[in-house]
Amino acid sequence: MRVLLIVVNSLVVALLLSVALIPHVDPKVWWPLGFMALGFPLLLLVTFLFLLFWLIRRRYRWMLLSIAGILLSLGQMRAFMSFHVDNHAGDPKPPNMLKVMSWNVHLFNFFNNKKDPATKQHMIELIRKEDPDVACFQEFFFSDSLAYPYSIQSFRHALGFPYYAVAYELYADSRYNNTIYHYGVIIFSKYPILQQTNIIGKDRKYNDVFEYADIVTPLDTFRVFNVHLQSLHFDKQDYAFLDSPPLSQTERVKQYGRNIVGKIKAGLLRRADQSAVVHEVVEHSPNPVIVCGDFNDVPNSYAYETIVKGLKDAFREKGNGWSRTFSQISPTLRIDYILFDPSYNAYQYSCTPRVLSDHFPITATIYDPGSIDPDADRLPAK
Repeated sequence: MRVLLIVVNSLVVALLLSVALIPHVDPKVWWPLGFMALGFPLLLLVTFLFLLFWLIRRRYRWMLLSIAGILLSLGQMRAFMSFHVDNHAGDPKPPNMLKVMSWNVHLFNFFNNKKDPATKQHMIELIRKEDPDVACFQEFFFSDSLAYPYSIQSFRHALGFPYYAVAYELYADSRYNNTIYHYGVIIFSKYPILQQTNIIGKDRKYNDVFEYADIVTPLDTFRVFNVHLQSLHFDKQDYAFLDSPPLSQTERVKQYGRNIVGKIKAGLLRRADQSAVVHEVVEHSPNPVIVCGDFNDVPNSYAYETIVKGLKDAFREKGNGWSRTFSQISPTLRIDYILFDPSYNAYQYSCTPRVLSDHFPITATIYDPGSIDPDADRLPAK
């Protein structure tokens, strides 16, 4: 029995350490490795349990196996977990700082709005309460007609933003009640937008558009990116299967299993291509950048690592705990991000775990450390 436990412990540690390879291996080379990113928290938990087991049994020699695995995984752990006791969450934004929000708004509850108009109103109230200077929304659904409550003008009025930049593709348009609706991403801003550029993928597929806008703020002129990478296309049946798989129904398990694996594979490959495009455009920005978005991938994924190169992650700088941003499947899924230029610092990061969309909104406040000392609340002597 002890030999079997040692073998299992060794296998778990080996899988845990293999996660470190994921950010550096393009899914097109070997896509199955991408699955391991999702399992990292579980592998880490099992490794800790083995450590406790050997400690209780006083088999100190075998504790070293788990300890080595944990120590060698600290870099991956830092991507998933962050512990900052005072992150200023909920504090009013100090002067000379910029507050940014990112949220996959899931169409602002468009299809259920008649039955449940309160959800959209609660979302608007939450945004107004957070009072960001710049807000990046994904899965934004709107009509050009001013007569409809889902027009851009109605959102501008409700949210209090004078400026916006929107990106969508005509292939994603939908018609409801004789009205054309667009699907895409939008940047709202309190400050003037100098220019906007939309990047449309060659394949013309779902989630194949992102945008950036140059925004003149009191802090600096930033190039703000709003990104929505390929989603998994999971439907209600997929989520129900993952929550409670019918293990007694072998054929059904095989069918759903193949379907889910196929969707995960397609997502990994598409996000690898999309993240390369995003990184290329970010790298050539003439202005300091802020990258917001729903990456549909975890922090130790190839897509995340591709985009985050050379940038700071607001959660890693000022977050706390796991900071789950997706309300389904797993309590450890952080797939929404605010990244920013390394010459700036994060003053605050927060995630609001209210189930109004399938994603939780995140905010970050950044500042220039060369111009302000947030702890002293005064300009430094020059």
